[in-house]
Amino acid sequence: MAQIGRTYDGSRRRAAADARRHRIVEEATKLFVAQGFGSTSIDQIARAADVSTPTVYAAFGSKANVLGTAIDFALAGDVDGVPVADRYLAALDAVDDDVYARFAAAAEFLRALNESVAPLIRVMELAASADPALRDLRAALMAALRADSRLFIERFFADHLRPGLSVDDAADSLAVITSPSLFSMFTVDAGWAPEKYERWIAESLPRLLVN
Repeated sequence: MAQIGRTYDGSRRRAAADARRHRIVEEATKLFVAQGFGSTSIDQIARAADVSTPTVYAAFGSKANVLGTAIDFALAGDVDGVPVADRYLAALDAVDDDVYARFAAAAEFLRALNESVAPLIRVMELAASADPALRDLRAALMAALRADSRLFIERFFADHLRPGLSVDDAADSLAVITSPSLFSMFTVDAGWAPEKYERWIAESLPRLLVN
């Protein structure tokens, strides 16, 4: 019975720690988006999450890691443990075997994803020049975006690319055009509605990439 009690207590502590970690990330996300990376302190995050400053450092190690985790959470959404690329491919597998229908499905998925993560990516981009940890985070995220884009091209469009366009070049073009940064340029700087962005993606990608 003592062993069962210890197992239960351990599970309860882990659940409490996970809940606390999520609360810290949620409050940090609000602060980062509202006032930027540089103006947000660990002390502010701790106060907003109703934890101590040492608790935040113990859980994340640095402010850059808090932002990185917030981005990870935004990318994951409500799908715990399912990589973005897998969700992306599943969304396209669910539609008819038609190039334009798949681009439309991709545009819908990317709009929802970028609405979630783009505000935090914008925070990271604005602060990356002054923070080596954020520069490393940006490089890692861009590498992941390029890899996901290549997987998308290889799986669905390698046989449909316009003449002279390689898989590598198509993947790089896709990564840039569908990036959270470009989403922010359209929806924040240019004032586009997310629905207009989705339509633009659905119409522009086939023109750029396929016959």
